[in-house]
Amino acid sequence: MAGRSCTVFVGNIPYDATEEDLRAVLSRAGTVDSFRLVYDKDTKQPKGYAFCDYSDNETAMNAIKTLSDVECNGRRLRLDLADNALRGGKGGGSMLPLALPAPPVSSRPALPPSLPKAPAAPPSGPAPVGPPMLPGVVP
Repeated sequence: MAGRSCTVFVGNIPYDATEEDLRAVLSRAGTVDSFRLVYDKDTKQPKGYAFCDYSDNETAMNAIKTLSDVECNGRRLRLDLADNALRGGKGGGSMLPLALPAPPVSSRPALPPSLPKAPAAPPSGPAPVGPPMLPGVVP
C-alpha cells in the first residue's frame, strides 16, 4: 500500500515503562516492525511518547482501534496515526479529516452594534470642594 502510513504515534506512556513492556502491548495488534521510544537529548529520560511501525496499514489501523486506552503501568495509552497520510495529507486518501471547514461568512453572527459615545467631559477648571450646593441656599 504505497502512500499509506504504517506508523503509529503512541502517547501517554508511563516513564517507568520499558521498551519490552510497550512492544508486548503493541504486538497484540500484529507484528511490530520497529519501535522508537523518544528520549530527551539532555537528560536521557523518556519523553512519554514513541513511534511504532507495522508492516501494513490495516495492522496500524487495527492497533489504533484496539489498543487506544489500553492500560500500561497505570496509564492509558493514546494511539493515533503518526502522520497525515490517512487524513488527506500528502500522498494519502481522505479517510480521517483533521478538522471541520470554517462556516461561511453569511452564517457567522453579526458584530454587536457600536456603543454610544461617552458624555463629554465637564469644563476644565478647579474641582468643587465639598457637597454640591442647592440653588438658593447660602452657606
